[in-house]
Amino acid sequence: MSLKIVTFTDSYLPYNSGVVHSIEILTEELSSWGHKILLCAPRYPNCIEDSNIFRITSVPSPTDRDYYLALPFSGRLNAILKTISPDIIHVHHPFGLGWMGKKIARRLGIPVVYTCHTFYEFYNHYVPINASLANLIIRKVYKNFCNQCDAVIAPTAITRDYLKQLGVIKPIYVIPTGIKTEKFMIGEKGWLRKRYGIAPEEKVLLCVGRLGKEKNMSFIIKCFAAVNKE
Repeated sequence: MSLKIVTFTDSYLPYNSGVVHSIEILTEELSSWGHKILLCAPRYPNCIEDSNIFRITSVPSPTDRDYYLALPFSGRLNAILKTISPDIIHVHHPFGLGWMGKKIARRLGIPVVYTCHTFYEFYNHYVPINASLANLIIRKVYKNFCNQCDAVIAPTAITRDYLKQLGVIKPIYVIPTGIKTEKFMIGEKGWLRKRYGIAPEEKVLLCVGRLGKEKNMSFIIKCFAAVNKE
């Protein structure tokens, strides 16, 4: 049975993040199984147009000029949804377009599923208010949003436990984020040592991540320094 799924995300290509890659892979895989996906995402300057992506008017974020905030309303989207009659709505954020998707699902009388990708408490430095107050608000938003959905997907057991501690009572399913294994099937095993002139007997500690404050790279560097000293 093929489903007609409408996905709402507050970040997507050309913006680059782990959440974007996760949604991209999920969309490709579900489409390969015969499901029909309409992806609703912010409009970025010079973004590639695609018939399966509905871009919503957006503005640059005041705290991150590369990130765009979608304005959560669109009369044209309502007309499109009437023509496709979606079976389910999948949201990826508890605010913005995620909130918009949940509201539409309730109006259409169809299930809404939320995938919790992020602990937003680690992003409170983007909010111009006291950190403790920001965390209090974030936890309340998380709990209320999840409990208004029909089901929640968590990529890890840690995420599931976190949501339960917040008071989420709706069903939570642990489904790890997929990867495209074919991308790792080929490659030069020793390219890193060769490129940087690292001797075979020297140990390599590698961290791969986006350079955002919430990734706490300063802590990783301190750890590397401590390990190197030992």
